[in-house]
Amino acid sequence: MKPGTRLLGQLTMILGLCGVGFAIYVNRSGRKPAAQSGPASAVVTAPWASAGGETETAQPLHSLGAAGLIEPQSELIAIGTNVSGVVKEVYAKPGQKAVKGEPLFQMDDREAQASLRAAQAALTVAEARLKEAYAKGDSLRDKIKSAEAQVKAGEAELNIVDEIVGRDQKLFDRKSLSREELSITKNKLLEAKSKLSDYRARYDESRDELRLLVTDSGDGPSIVLLKSQIEEARVEVQSRQVRLDLYRVNAPITGQVLQVNVRAGEFAQAALNSTPLMVVGNIDKLHVRVEIDESEIHRFNPEMKAIATPRGEARRRLDLTLVRVEPLVSPKQVLTGSTTQRIDTRVMQVIYTLDAKEKGLSPGQQMDVFIQSPVE
Repeated sequence: MKPGTRLLGQLTMILGLCGVGFAIYVNRSGRKPAAQSGPASAVVTAPWASAGGETETAQPLHSLGAAGLIEPQSELIAIGTNVSGVVKEVYAKPGQKAVKGEPLFQMDDREAQASLRAAQAALTVAEARLKEAYAKGDSLRDKIKSAEAQVKAGEAELNIVDEIVGRDQKLFDRKSLSREELSITKNKLLEAKSKLSDYRARYDESRDELRLLVTDSGDGPSIVLLKSQIEEARVEVQSRQVRLDLYRVNAPITGQVLQVNVRAGEFAQAALNSTPLMVVGNIDKLHVRVEIDESEIHRFNPEMKAIATPRGEARRRLDLTLVRVEPLVSPKQVLTGSTTQRIDTRVMQVIYTLDAKEKGLSPGQQMDVFIQSPVE
């Protein structure tokens, strides 16, 4: 065999062995698990730094990593409407201050206004009827006095005619008066009795009418009924007024308008909408809502220090102060967009507050949160 051919074969063998070794290396390297990105509730290391940025210790401490979301201290308040209808006017704009009780937007309330006017008219009629009843009571008192005087006059007239009949009867018995003259006198007696009976009936009728209005103990049945009708009409007016007020949506707190999703002319549904008509919140202080994976809850210690890093500002360290722990474990809500993030898990939510002096932060902004945790 020629020396050149032998050398070529040796080089080919060496290259083949190198290729096999490289393939084995690549195969073993590919079996290693990929490192997870993001602070999704795992045992991670974080540089613990003070608010001024100076490192407190040269050695990294084990920490509990979690995803956080900035929210107002009042939490996000989703504004809706109590009545469905067309939006007439929108007063609030994103970013402007909202004062408690001031209007945010106005619904079309023409039908409610007409209903209120009808109720107010019914109240006016009921009050007029009561005044009329009181006036009728005064008239009945005068009528009773007149009827009483007529009864007394009728009784006097009856007594006189009765005496005349008695006298004429004696004259008739002595044959001094004719039967016709006696009959005339007796007819006058019957007429006097009829007048007295009519006067007494009028008197009794007037007194009965007055008793419906006024009794010895106070208001009579008619007055009581009219007053109850007035009260009912007033309640109806108040109810219609409340209904009308519902067409104007006011700010529930003093804060800031964070989002406006409604425009004039749009139809607003009185329901739990997936997208609220408006969002307001008090951002005088900002909170960070942190979700801790259920598998890491046993490692969480509320007394341990916590810091946060805004997304895109890896070198910025913000100290967090614990506000409260919401112990109810619920489905995960804060999604970071990481491909390795589990969304079929449950989490415990912990609320921290940020220093009010911190600037450049907004509600809805995501944070990487690190909480000191003992080494297991």
